[in-house]
Amino acid sequence: LPDINTYLYHKIGSILSDFLKKEGYMFSIYITKNNLSYENQVLLNLLSDKNITGIILVPIDFNAKRYKKIISRNIPFICLEKKINDDNVSAVVSDYKEAMYKATKHLIENGHEKIGLILKKDKDERNNEKIEGYKNSLIENNLEYKEELIFKIDTNNEEKEIEEEIKKIHKLFKITSFISGTDDLTLLLLKSLKNLGLEWPEDISVVGFGYDEWSELITSSITTLERNAEEISKV
Repeated sequence: LPDINTYLYHKIGSILSDFLKKEGYMFSIYITKNNLSYENQVLLNLLSDKNITGIILVPIDFNAKRYKKIISRNIPFICLEKKINDDNVSAVVSDYKEAMYKATKHLIENGHEKIGLILKKDKDERNNEKIEGYKNSLIENNLEYKEELIFKIDTNNEEKEIEEEIKKIHKLFKITSFISGTDDLTLLLLKSLKNLGLEWPEDISVVGFGYDEWSELITSSITTLERNAEEISKV
């Protein structure tokens, strides 16, 4: 797993642990923190262990070449939440395209036309699915799709820098609503808007993607697209 702190991966880890324990398996979790070299070392160690009966992986990269050793071995192997670019590798993933389509449609139905989409600035191919769902919803509702309303935020920056970026985006494009692409981006967005003196939904509408425990701590309600950890784990 990339981490265990987010609600989704914490829940998946807990569900899988309970299920596999009942089935008589030992279940170990390795946290990669999105470090490719560490992920590679963990996989090499697992492949050399003759007691390993299967591997469940949330891959950091989408390039199948990085995982050719595990793909070529005769060990049951499945990816969660991210795909590897190999049709022979099974994966269980959320429908990001449909989720963004529904989120955008929800805002349009509530009278919004200037809808900003905030994504992480990285090579995550799921961004393309999210953009496609957002774009399709706008077009099908006779609204113009504008690339300048898609913003990619570098979450490695200081929060103050991110806040200034969101402030500039909001003022420059006169955005009335935001859709956030990930759990942590939702939190950063809400904190930034609050520091700017903006309340939701009174001043601006927000649709968050994913779910984290912080969602229960927010006094003003926001619409959240929740990924179903139980369904992902059961499949």
